[in-house]
Amino acid sequence: MPKPDGILGVGPLWGLTWLPPVAAVVWADRAYAPLFAMEVLPSAARWACGGALALLGLAVVAWAGRTLRRHRDAERLCTSGPYAWVRHPLYAAWIWFLGPSLAFFANCWLAFLLPPVAALTLPFVIGREEAKLEAHFGDAYREYRRRVGAFLPRWRQR
Repeated sequence: MPKPDGILGVGPLWGLTWLPPVAAVVWADRAYAPLFAMEVLPSAARWACGGALALLGLAVVAWAGRTLRRHRDAERLCTSGPYAWVRHPLYAAWIWFLGPSLAFFANCWLAFLLPPVAALTLPFVIGREEAKLEAHFGDAYREYRRRVGAFLPRWRQR
C-alpha cells in the first residue's frame, strides 16, 4: 500500500488560524497587563506549574512523534502508544499541556482562553487530514475514529 500523499498534519494551517487569537491575547496583555496578571499565585508557583505542564506536554509530543514515525515507516495506521488514547495526541498536547503552560509562564490568565479556542477550532481544520486518512486506510480508520476520541480519551470504552 503506498504512503498517503500529503498527510503532514494541519500544523501550518492551524498556526494561521491561531494568529488572530494569540495576537489579541498578546495585545491585551501588553496594553492591560495588571488586569490580566495572575496575582493569586506567587511567581515560583506559576513557574513550577508552567514547567510541569510544559514537561508533560513535551513528553507527549516526543512519545507521539516516536510512535508515529514507526508506524509511518511501516505504512500502517498508528493506533498504539498515545494514539491508543486520542487520535491527535500532538494537538492534544498543545491544548491540554503546552498552551496552559504558556499562560503560567506569561503570567496572563487571559491566555488560558487559548486552549479552549484550540479545542473548538481544530475539528474544522483537521477534517482534511482525517479525510485523507479515511481514504487511505478505509474501514480501519473509520473503526479507529469511532473508538478513539480526537483530543480526549473516550473513557467509557476503555
